[in-house]
Amino acid sequence: MKENKKNLIYYWTILLNPIALIIFYKCIKTLSALCMYGGLRRRTPIIVGCGMLLLVWFVIWTTIYRKGKSQEQKRFPKYIWGLVLCVEVMLLAMTAGYYGKQIVESASPFSGRLSDKIREWTDSRKVKLKHNNIFEDGIQGIFEDLETKIDFPEELYLANQFSVDFLEDGTITNIYSFFYGKDNEGKRRSFLLDYDSRKSDKMTVWLDGNVVSEYKESEEMDSLFEMMEHINLQETIKEYEKDNLASSYYLKYFGYSDIYTNEKMTVMDSDGTRLPLDVVTSEKGIYNGYEISVYTSDKELVARYMDGSRRIAVPEEMEPEEVYEVGKSTEEDGIVYYFLNETRGWRLVVVDAAAGSRWYRIETTSDGGENWIRTEPDPFPEELFGVADSIWFLNEENGFVLMGGASETHSELYHTVDGGLSFSRVNLPTELVEVEIPDLAEYDYVTMPYMEGNVLKTSLGLEKYDCCCVYFESEDLGETWYYTGVSEEYDIMYKR
Repeated sequence: MKENKKNLIYYWTILLNPIALIIFYKCIKTLSALCMYGGLRRRTPIIVGCGMLLLVWFVIWTTIYRKGKSQEQKRFPKYIWGLVLCVEVMLLAMTAGYYGKQIVESASPFSGRLSDKIREWTDSRKVKLKHNNIFEDGIQGIFEDLETKIDFPEELYLANQFSVDFLEDGTITNIYSFFYGKDNEGKRRSFLLDYDSRKSDKMTVWLDGNVVSEYKESEEMDSLFEMMEHINLQETIKEYEKDNLASSYYLKYFGYSDIYTNEKMTVMDSDGTRLPLDVVTSEKGIYNGYEISVYTSDKELVARYMDGSRRIAVPEEMEPEEVYEVGKSTEEDGIVYYFLNETRGWRLVVVDAAAGSRWYRIETTSDGGENWIRTEPDPFPEELFGVADSIWFLNEENGFVLMGGASETHSELYHTVDGGLSFSRVNLPTELVEVEIPDLAEYDYVTMPYMEGNVLKTSLGLEKYDCCCVYFESEDLGETWYYTGVSEEYDIMYKR
């Protein structure tokens, strides 16, 4: 009996040898990183490879042990094997506990990529886009496909915008919208619609996210469907292409909007009849109504349509009573403000809040906030998604917007050189880092730059308040960046 127990201790001691523990450590650490940050293509081979090595070792050692071909246990007494096994088990338990905790945390709402996947499995629907030509099928074709799997409320309201990208032949390439309505039981239902033909032939619909709006008449989607019945989009594109070259376009619907120009505007009656511009012109010379705009992929306006048959009284916007400090990013009810001086300012306005993050549009003012103008077309290179952290402008042209993830483990920095008319995402040159940094690819949180002398400075870390940072600087106001070093805390941690 004692001999069998000794043999069993010996079996487990050799099975959990240091090399096996190192392979297990690498496997579970990579699995934890996958659950937290993603990177399936890069990390899966490591996990699978480590798993296969452990499995092969288990099979080989178990076979050797059962055949009794190894007599190594005779070299040391039982208590030595037991002591070594205790150390191995402790190391195994500590490694599994530490990284297992991280894996569990990554499954918590908005804490990691695993939580995003869990939410995708439970709170979304995939619907194949069969009516994929906007010239032939219009917007209604998209909803005909969606209604094969989703029951929509009779009345739908727009939470931010309805956007469709398409090629010159009408083939739909992208769809994005967030809308909501009230079902037959009086319960609010929301739908975040996303489609990218490069990734899949199916549309993704996220169900029942948080909606900021409250069934406003200005957000009704009826005009979108009604106007699209009378707009000959194919002829519009063909007419534009007589004098211009473009291979792709996009259509946007914002609901009831204020427009400060009548460029390429057509006002339509409910039957498609063309109406004069004064039907949609306010006393202040602003054009307002339910609006559909068409742009090229380079954001050049092709055509704008406004519904002249449905007029509503939009109350004047009430601005916060608080006077915001000049030169400081401030936040009020989810809206982020920045004033360069007493008159010139910018703000990020929440247009919806879903999945723990928010979508924004940027507006500008030149009169101290009395009037705000929506920057159009959308100045950002992609949908501005996350939680707005801050805005900062060096002057009237050069500025930055920082978006943070809900988990505070990643952020995105956007740069403008034209006063907010367009933004580009800042990508710091991590390939220039001169020291070896473990998991540098996972350093995803960039901070808002600041000016020191004539040099812009920023840092990159694993999370928002990470003390172990990599530093970058720019001498041309953010156009180009170069690596300058790491923090003292990093040096201490890695004993450099």
